[in-house]
Amino acid sequence: MAERYGFPILSPDECVSFLREFSNTTISEEDFKKPDPKRWQIFYGTIFELMTGRQADLVTQTRLHAGSDCEYSELQEESFTFMTFTMALQKKMSAAGIQDFTVRDLLEPKPKRLQRNVSGAINFIRFAVYRQGVFDTKKDELEKQRESYDFVLKENADLKKTLHAKREAHEMQMSKMKQLQEENDAISVRIQDLHKQREVHQRNLSEMKNELSQRNASSDQVKVNILTAQAEGEKLSLRIVQSPERVKAEQERAKNRIMSLKATEEEKQRRLGELQRKKESVGSQERDAEKAVKLLRDISNDSDRLTELEKAVRKQQDIHQDLRSSSLGIMSKRDNLRQVQASRQDKLSKLDLQYHNKKASLQEQISQLKHSKETVHDPKGSNESKKSEVMAEIENVKGEVHMKEEELEAKVERTNNLYSEIITQVDKMNVEVAEGFSEFRKIMKTN
Repeated sequence: MAERYGFPILSPDECVSFLREFSNTTISEEDFKKPDPKRWQIFYGTIFELMTGRQADLVTQTRLHAGSDCEYSELQEESFTFMTFTMALQKKMSAAGIQDFTVRDLLEPKPKRLQRNVSGAINFIRFAVYRQGVFDTKKDELEKQRESYDFVLKENADLKKTLHAKREAHEMQMSKMKQLQEENDAISVRIQDLHKQREVHQRNLSEMKNELSQRNASSDQVKVNILTAQAEGEKLSLRIVQSPERVKAEQERAKNRIMSLKATEEEKQRRLGELQRKKESVGSQERDAEKAVKLLRDISNDSDRLTELEKAVRKQQDIHQDLRSSSLGIMSKRDNLRQVQASRQDKLSKLDLQYHNKKASLQEQISQLKHSKETVHDPKGSNESKKSEVMAEIENVKGEVHMKEEELEAKVERTNNLYSEIITQVDKMNVEVAEGFSEFRKIMKTN
């Protein structure tokens, strides 16, 4: 069942003055006493324009689908236009609190129903004018909130793009780090091989040194043998006169021995040269191994720095994720608060409308009581008791309305304070996000 609203019944004079003030109509009090259907159809069109802000001619231009089912629709065009206007006016009168408005009010207007219908429409128009300022203010606030929400969405999209770029850079760094790690492993294996080769070369070198020392000792022995052979040759030279054949044989043996010793010495010199060349190659390999070890240390240091950078990036990502989750929670709370504020605002507007209607009806009752008091000369009769009862009821209603207004104002104030606190927290978190990204950029620039 539709909700009904009360409104005060205005006098014909008040209705006429209102319609003349807000429109160019030629209505008079006589039209309320002796209503003419044709004139009142024009007046209802004016009332419809005041209630909707649209011209009645534009509404009547809407064609009904039922017209296409008639055999001669052009003959019924005027009836369809009239019914279209009646349906539109009936909808607006229902919104104004008049639920029983029918086509008879246009074709056969009655004075009492006319006064009631016009009073309801005027009450609706006054309320619309009174609430227009509040509507414009709330509309401006809603536009500002939408702009701020769009700004937050845009900033969130920018942050997502930045985060995506940072993630791609992090993935590239991870791939490079993986490649460097593979190269590091390969260099480690190579260094181990070089260490093994170095140990083998050192063993060979020690063996060569031992063999060289033995060769030097044998060379010394050969020299001693040569000296001995020379001494024996000198002795043999002294004996040449006694046995020349024997001396010649001895000389041949000495020469053969000397030739064999020289060949042995040359072979030892050749092997010594080979050992020197091998020693030089081992020395170059040792220098290469030292360079490889140094490169491995540099790679290890770079890997440690890259690990620190990765930890810093993960920390910034965790901070941004926390800020994002908290921002989403605050945005959901803000939407809930907006819905609660809108529902409370609707309740406040309804209570305000009921208050004004009740106040107008009570003022009407007071005016009627004053009029009845002037006509009836019984100051101590039943009118005084009714008046006192009405005044007491008015005071009670005023007190209740005042209490409800104070409660609603307090609720609205608490809601506004909570909304301002949420906006402050959102701004603070946006500042923290900006600071975190600035620190992340500094870290990336330094590294």
